[in-house]
Amino acid sequence: MRLFKRLLSALRNGLLLSGSFLLFACQPAAEPPLRVGTNVWPGYEALYLARELGFYPDNTVALKELSSNTEVLRAFRQAQLDIAALTLDETLRMSEQVDDLHILIVTNISEGADKIISQPGIDQIMELKGKRIAVEENSVGIYLLYQALQTVQLNFDDVVLLPSTVNQHLQLMQSQRAHAVVTFDPTAYQLEQLGFNTLFDSKQIDNKIVDVLVCRKSLLTERPQAIRELLAAYWQAQEVLVNSPQQAYPLIAKRLGVKASALPGIYQNLILPGQSLNARLISEDLPAIIDETGQFLIKQGLITNPPAAQALLGEQAL
Repeated sequence: MRLFKRLLSALRNGLLLSGSFLLFACQPAAEPPLRVGTNVWPGYEALYLARELGFYPDNTVALKELSSNTEVLRAFRQAQLDIAALTLDETLRMSEQVDDLHILIVTNISEGADKIISQPGIDQIMELKGKRIAVEENSVGIYLLYQALQTVQLNFDDVVLLPSTVNQHLQLMQSQRAHAVVTFDPTAYQLEQLGFNTLFDSKQIDNKIVDVLVCRKSLLTERPQAIRELLAAYWQAQEVLVNSPQQAYPLIAKRLGVKASALPGIYQNLILPGQSLNARLISEDLPAIIDETGQFLIKQGLITNPPAAQALLGEQAL
């Protein structure tokens, strides 16, 4: 009888344990966080500010700050990122390698934050002829440099290009290995503070430098709620940045490695379109900008067949 009771007890415990396994098996597995990659750029800081202010739901977003545009492009190509922050020209070049790209939002438009900075004594673009210019060839820097050189009828054959990423720019200028550098804030601001000259900036070009968040179209159907939560937190943080800079700037300054007092000047060179302006840009202005940028990249031999604007924009349902 005792043996029977022990067997019965063991059987009951086994059934309960099996039931627990079945219960856990029926529960959906937690989704991994969205992997969002950026380089260091003031125009992307609303993403990080949302994290600092606790706007993302728990474990839904993993921000990946990479050292350069080149690293962000590589990580996205290799599917190490779900969402990437890119310039529009980078997006068009990426579209030849990733055929289902989708633009989610416009994060910013550069109105002077991308710059060509030179050594003291070089005061005009024409004086760059024959000089060594540090530039990240796979990024927007080459786009800005071409347009600057064209203003004085120079081209890439008239200068010596030093391929480099943004994390190398400060050292290249301080060591005088480069006569000039094509860079952006906060590195541009740091160079200006050291006494280097700003020769040219993005405010002076017709084809504006636009930054966007991109993903693969498959993500729209696989993770729609996660994307909605990411964007809701982004807009909430951007509102703090624009309307309550005294709250946002100390957090952003610490990340960018500059003083909070420098940020009003840095953000003066950026347009940060809010949610309603974003909708208008995407529906009305961005298609033409995409077409113009595509034609420029074809002319430079950087792409062969740009996608139609509608292929990148699609239905903006999120």
